[in-house]
Amino acid sequence: RLVGPITHHMTIRPVLCVVLLCAGSATAKAECIAVDNAAIGALFDGWNLSLASLDPDVVAQRYWPDAVLLPTVSNTPRTSTAMIRDYFVHFLEKRPRGRIDSRTIQIGCNLAIDMGTYTFSVMAPTGAISEVAARYTFVYSHHDGAWKISHHHSSAMPETGASVPAPHTADAAPLARKSGGGHDVPRAAKVEVNGKTAAAGKDSDADAPAPDVTRLFMNAAKSPDIAQFYPGESRKKRESGDVDLQICAGPDGVLVGDPKILRSSGHERLDDAASAWVRAAKWVPATSNRRAVEGCAEVTARFRS
Repeated sequence: RLVGPITHHMTIRPVLCVVLLCAGSATAKAECIAVDNAAIGALFDGWNLSLASLDPDVVAQRYWPDAVLLPTVSNTPRTSTAMIRDYFVHFLEKRPRGRIDSRTIQIGCNLAIDMGTYTFSVMAPTGAISEVAARYTFVYSHHDGAWKISHHHSSAMPETGASVPAPHTADAAPLARKSGGGHDVPRAAKVEVNGKTAAAGKDSDADAPAPDVTRLFMNAAKSPDIAQFYPGESRKKRESGDVDLQICAGPDGVLVGDPKILRSSGHERLDDAASAWVRAAKWVPATSNRRAVEGCAEVTARFRS
């Protein structure tokens, strides 16, 4: 007669334990980690230091596996560790270094947002240094005992080139996005500072000469559309890809030497077509001090099937 009650009592005891364990776990997850602005700001310093390692795996470990990276110099959202690593494989070749110019930090429960503006100095294969000003947003989240990046958005300043005088040519324009059959190129060539890093954000000697900044502009009116150079055989085989090239031009806008392919599309025909296009385009160098000097730039030719 006692078997029934005892069995019933022993049956519900494990169930009660499970309920208590679940309640305890929910309470633990609700705990907010104490953190201040200085600690969140230091997360960027750690990320910036990881760039100095020149190891894409080290940088990629700063992001959670489901993080989303919207990078400065790529149109492709990076939504996995492998894709984020792939971006930094190529970006680290430029030996980037970042500095914060302005920032706002907002902190919630196990979540923090660091947003503002920063400037990157990058190195071209020739050793020339250029600077890219950008807006940024880092969203950090804390779990499993660590703060890592959940979202990173970086976009170049839309008005960066406004301070650089345009060439005195009526039909010269910054390298504009050109499309034809879905093929386009970047809107602006990168700035090359002649072997020096501009001291942006620092007081300088009033008597010291300003850095002589050179831009290459494409004369859009006299340059062919890149779609005209998409090889028919590549189109037929639906070959697509991006070709990153470095070009240099003399003061007359004539290319000096052959274009240098910095990153191949993986298709020889497309690489050759990109080189042919930049040779056919008309380039106009412009300098901040109006000196006639050779200018260099990096250009991306994009082919889409």
